[in-house]
Amino acid sequence: ALLHAERTNVTRGTAGRFPRSDRFGERHRDMFRHALAAGGNYGELYDRNLERIIPRNRINGLNDGRTGLIYSHPLGKVHVDGFGPAEGGALERILVRGRLLCGVAAGDVSQAFDAEGGGPRLWRGIDADFCRAVAAAIFEGGSDTLDFVEVSGAEGGFKALTNGDIDVLSGFGPDAETNGSFSFSQPYYYDPVESAESEEKTHALGVLKDDPQFSAFVYWIVSATFHAEEANITQDRSFNMPAVGLFGPSYTRIFRDAILTVGNYAEIYRRNEQAVAAMPPRTGRNLLNASPF
Repeated sequence: ALLHAERTNVTRGTAGRFPRSDRFGERHRDMFRHALAAGGNYGELYDRNLERIIPRNRINGLNDGRTGLIYSHPLGKVHVDGFGPAEGGALERILVRGRLLCGVAAGDVSQAFDAEGGGPRLWRGIDADFCRAVAAAIFEGGSDTLDFVEVSGAEGGFKALTNGDIDVLSGFGPDAETNGSFSFSQPYYYDPVESAESEEKTHALGVLKDDPQFSAFVYWIVSATFHAEEANITQDRSFNMPAVGLFGPSYTRIFRDAILTVGNYAEIYRRNEQAVAAMPPRTGRNLLNASPF
């Protein structure tokens, strides 16, 4: 809210202009206004507390849409040995079932179409490709280990996730309407923003928050595609991705299998830009931020 306030020029003195929210009940309708009235927007907070010590540079500035937000976090000590699938956890359930259930919604950058001769609907688009990356990582690149489950928008998707009808929800990121029951990967796609007042819609993978192992697994599969682009590791050189010990000895190839199946982030974007008419050219927030400082 403080960042949005700076972007829309709502200050400490004009906090009453900020929209109300019913998300947390009648008592907290003015919560954002109260926060702004107490301390001001992000720019005001920075000016008051940090500007004299650390002048505000590009990494702490508002993104006007021209700077990439696809950032490869350092992978760290991924070779360190960890435990295998937790008993009763999502990874174990998926392995027993033999398939990943991934929720997707038809939209501008995700399209479903009927297969010739019947059978399950076919999906293409960036949301579908990240489902494929997770399935490949779980099942060592197996080609018939993924079921797409069509959901009706964000509300239908999060309901399906809560009910256990899907394991992963693709295409929806966190916002003020999602409660604390879900964990998300880094966003992998940002919808174009028409104006400063427009809400920025992000695409990410969501899972239930009560399974930290699976949350981490999904998070790092998405991050691996960013790392691969930054390190110039392409689909045909997926063997250069690091081996991973964090999820037990059966999952040392998860990064390699994901990249072997869908490619690095640049390859994913390029392929879907060509396949999906509504996919815009790669610019702005969807660029790799290889030098944030």
